[in-house]
Amino acid sequence: MSDGPKPSLSAKQKKDKSTRKKKAFEPYPVKQRNGKIHWQIYAGSKVVERDGKMVRILNRRTYADKGEAESAADLLRIQKINYGTAAMSLSERDRSDAAEALRVLKAHTVSILDAAHFYANHLEAQKKSRPVKDAVLDYIAAAQADGRAWSYILDLRYRLGRFSSDFEDKLLGEITTGDLDSWVRSLGLGAVSRNTFRKRLAALFNYGRARGWCTSNPAKDVVPARVRPTPIGILSPHELSRLLGNASEKTLPYWTIAAFGGVRSAELERLEWKDVHFESHLIEIAAHKSKTATKRFVRMEPVLEAWLEPYKNHRGPICLPNLRKLQLEDRRKAGITAWPSNALRHSYASYHLAHFRNAAQLALEMGHINANITFAHYRELVRPQEAERWWNIMPAYGANVVALTA
Repeated sequence: MSDGPKPSLSAKQKKDKSTRKKKAFEPYPVKQRNGKIHWQIYAGSKVVERDGKMVRILNRRTYADKGEAESAADLLRIQKINYGTAAMSLSERDRSDAAEALRVLKAHTVSILDAAHFYANHLEAQKKSRPVKDAVLDYIAAAQADGRAWSYILDLRYRLGRFSSDFEDKLLGEITTGDLDSWVRSLGLGAVSRNTFRKRLAALFNYGRARGWCTSNPAKDVVPARVRPTPIGILSPHELSRLLGNASEKTLPYWTIAAFGGVRSAELERLEWKDVHFESHLIEIAAHKSKTATKRFVRMEPVLEAWLEPYKNHRGPICLPNLRKLQLEDRRKAGITAWPSNALRHSYASYHLAHFRNAAQLALEMGHINANITFAHYRELVRPQEAERWWNIMPAYGANVVALTA
């Protein structure tokens, strides 16, 4: 059923409708209220929402004189050819912003479109990001599941726990290089410890980036602290003799394998008695237990085999729980208060090089890549006579004492 005849357009409306397309980009005069003549250009239209309805807004631009209007019309024609009608719907504000964006990006040779995509990806990453606290807990759980050493897990809990506590209200994707650099400096730590914090943070952000929680790794651009070289500290044969003489049955294997095998502490804590091959006089450091993730063998010298002889039938891990506490007790009984960093590994390398004079063999057993580095670090640290005493610290069976042969 018809709703009746539609209302007809007035003569003026019909004229405006029939001439509107002809006026597109063509300047036409408009008489203002003050009697002055200005010139306008019809520059397309756009649809916007107002009060829940879609309304088409005509885009007319007004100029003071015909020449200015004609120049603007020429520019609009070119823009329409190059970019289509979408360019015609841009407001003056949008055009101004685009021009300023081009100026900002000019020095970086980046287009507006590239910048828009980059920022859009950044915003998407922010949506997917996780709170720092949750990301830290997830990363530590993953490290445990991967079978990382317990000492490493404890280190993660300590260092990343401090980070989580100070940044718990932020998303991982919000953290910047500046945030991290200021934070590690504020800790007031030495260069080595500060760099370790940086290393743990880099691992965390790599983990987060792989899961889409952040778009980059801000920790990698934190400038490392300069570590000033310090003299290598070693034990004397007499100190080692006192230490072994006061060691408990639980800790003695650790002390002797470190002192006469040079195995790293973290590697030693992963070893089991099945890795000690008495019949071939070798200790096997499997790839998954090695710091460098490469398999190697350490040759057991007679002095080490003598100390490990009572443990031939043992099974399970070499290092038992509460190792740190037991070690401190051994050192207290031996009267050793000063303990240099990596004391036993450095001692092993120094006395080995002075006694056996084979830097290449030493580098192989220590897991070093370059024998020249080994030679440069450990040559001339001890005299041959002291080295001979080191390699002759033999156990005295039947009593918990050590015979130090000259």
